[in-house]
Amino acid sequence: MKRPVKAVLHGSFRYALEFERTRTLFTDAGIEVVAPGRVEVTCYDGRFPRLASDDPSTPKELVELRYLQKVLSMGPRGFSYFIDPEGCLGSTASAEFGVALSHGIPAFLMKMLEDPPLFAPNSSIWRPEDLAEYIHSCGELPPVTIDPREQEAYALSECTVSGPPVSVGAVITNERSNPEDPEVLLVKSPSWDGRYTIVGERLKRGERMASALEAAVSKKTGLPPLIGKLLASLDEEPGTCSHGRIFVDYTATLQGKKLHPASDGCVYEWIPLSSALGEAKLEPNARKALELYSTAH
Repeated sequence: MKRPVKAVLHGSFRYALEFERTRTLFTDAGIEVVAPGRVEVTCYDGRFPRLASDDPSTPKELVELRYLQKVLSMGPRGFSYFIDPEGCLGSTASAEFGVALSHGIPAFLMKMLEDPPLFAPNSSIWRPEDLAEYIHSCGELPPVTIDPREQEAYALSECTVSGPPVSVGAVITNERSNPEDPEVLLVKSPSWDGRYTIVGERLKRGERMASALEAAVSKKTGLPPLIGKLLASLDEEPGTCSHGRIFVDYTATLQGKKLHPASDGCVYEWIPLSSALGEAKLEPNARKALELYSTAH
């Protein structure tokens, strides 16, 4: 049984009626609204609104940090929803928007921002009733896709809000391989100066590792993979790139050897593991993953 979808609502509390309407729509759709509780502003601490549920003796900084902690503790089926009926966010909600994006938490907005603090793709704009209906019908969050016209803004946003880039990959064998010296699927990639690497892809904001890897392998090979165990999480080998990437590698199996590769300028080859670790020209991160696979098997 899947865990419930959870949500935290953000925005100016002067839109209290919109908060309550959104809470009702989400709750009726089976979405657990983690925060806030009832939006009833009792006073202001400077420009910071105090709700009836707040302890007035708690410093406002601690109130906000506890709110952010609720955002970060929702789990993989959680999302942030920003109530901005006039297309703008206050300073606190803008900071919360940045926190959600930097931690890979799906963020949806009621309306496209007129003065965006960070990039928000068109596919993240949902009226609360439409979003509630989608989640109720599909049992999942809607995918956030990037229009080709948004690619540059998306790439710059990723560099701005993300931590070290994370790439997820797999040491892929096929079910007909010789168990003593299994064939592994390697890809000769222009991005690695023609050296061999394992199949993988950089993780995008909001993606889950195993599902992102399954989609990437299916897209690149034309075959659905069976994702296996986590093999290792590795820091990028020194001297291979300036970005300090993290590689999270799994094992995976394909049911056949005949591939239907994507037209991505790469060459895909089945190579016995011993040959791959012997004479094949491997980029160092792939070599480390294959060595670990060889030791484990």
